Amino acid sequence: MAVPMCDELRKVDDYFYVDRDGNAYFSVGDFVRINNFPNDLSFRRVVIRELEAVFAGVRILEEWN
Repeated sequence: MAVPMCDELRKVDDYFYVDRDGNAYFSVGDFVRINNFPNDLSFRRVVIRELEAVFAGVRILEEWN
């Protein structure tokens, strides 16, 4: 599967993007920045684990780009 390039993604709200095929991507970076959360690896891992538990199948933007 080809990795989507940033210019192929469309932002649909504060944290989510979609590609041409309709796949959703969550931006951990946007989430951390907008909410003024700590920008460290441990915190980002917690966010990713929670996302995967709540939104099964969501893709993490930073993992795909």
